Amino acid sequence: MMSTPVRDSFVGAVTFLFALQTSSSSVTTTTAFLLAGSNDHSNHQYSSNIQPARATTRTIRQRLFSQSNRIMEETEEQSSSGSYSPQATLRILALHGSEGDANEFPHRLLALNQTLMKHSINLDITAVQGPFPKGSGFSWWTMPPGVRSFNAKEYEGFEESATRVLDCWKNNDFDMVLGHSQGAILIASLMALNRVPYHPKRGYIFNGVSFPNPYTQDVATLTVVPTITPPFPPKILFILGRKDKITPNASGEQLREGFSKAGFQVDSCYHNGGHGFPQQNDPEALTTIARWIYDDNDSSTSKL
Repeated sequence: MMSTPVRDSFVGAVTFLFALQTSSSSVTTTTAFLLAGSNDHSNHQYSSNIQPARATTRTIRQRLFSQSNRIMEETEEQSSSGSYSPQATLRILALHGSEGDANEFPHRLLALNQTLMKHSINLDITAVQGPFPKGSGFSWWTMPPGVRSFNAKEYEGFEESATRVLDCWKNNDFDMVLGHSQGAILIASLMALNRVPYHPKRGYIFNGVSFPNPYTQDVATLTVVPTITPPFPPKILFILGRKDKITPNASGEQLREGFSKAGFQVDSCYHNGGHGFPQQNDPEALTTIARWIYDDNDSSTSKL
C-alpha cells in the first residue's frame, strides 16, 4: 500500500500483468507489458510512434493473478502453435473519475486491453492522479455540496489539476487520451480552452462525460485545426451507458454536439450498462470500442 504523500501526487505508467514498481516522495511508477494475443488484423497499419511491446519478467500483481495466469497459458499455446504475433503498444494518458486514483483506474481497462490483444494491440497506460482527496480517492476539483460538474459555475482547483495533467501530456508522446467521468470533463475543458499541447493520433475517449458548464462559451466558440497527417480532424469516442444514474446522457450528448460543430470527428458507443467503463460482461461494447481504436481515421465516420 502506498503512503499518503505518494498518493497525493501520483503519476503512474501502468499496464497489467508484469510489474516493476519504484517510488519516491512525489511519484510512484508501475511499468508493465502484456503478453500478445492472437492477431486477427496482422496487416493493419498503426501510428508511426507505436512501438513493439518490450518484454519483462517481473512479479505478477496479486489482484490480477488468476486472469494473468490464464492469459499467459493461452499465449504460450499460441506461441507453440505458431499463431503468436508481436504486439504493437498503444500509449494512453488516462484520467480517473471523482473518488478514483491513478493506481486503481488502469485496472478498469483490463477488459478492453484483453479485447485489443486479439488485434495485436497492447495498452501502455500513464495514469495521473487528481490533487484533491475525496472519499476513498481523489478528485480534479472541488464544488459546494449538491453541485455537479454539469451545473457548476466554476471548478475550484481546476488550474492545479490542469497544470499536473498538462505537464505529463506535453512531455510524452501519447497515442490516445482517455478520461472517465470527471477526468473526461477535465480533458474536454482543456480542449475547449485550446490548452492541449497536441491532439493524440488515435484521438480521445470520454466515458461517462458531462458538459463542462463553466466553459460553455468556450465550447460554443471552439474551432479545431486538424494537426494529424493526413489532415483528418481529431476524433473523439463518447461512451454512454443507457443505465447511467450518475451523469445524464443528455449532458454528454450536449458536449458531443458542441465538439462536432467545432470540427472534431465524433463517434458514439451506447451500451446497456451504467456509469462505469464497460467490462467483460458487455463484449459488444468492448468490441465496438476496440474497433474504434484499431480502425484508421476515416472522415466519413460519424457514428459507430
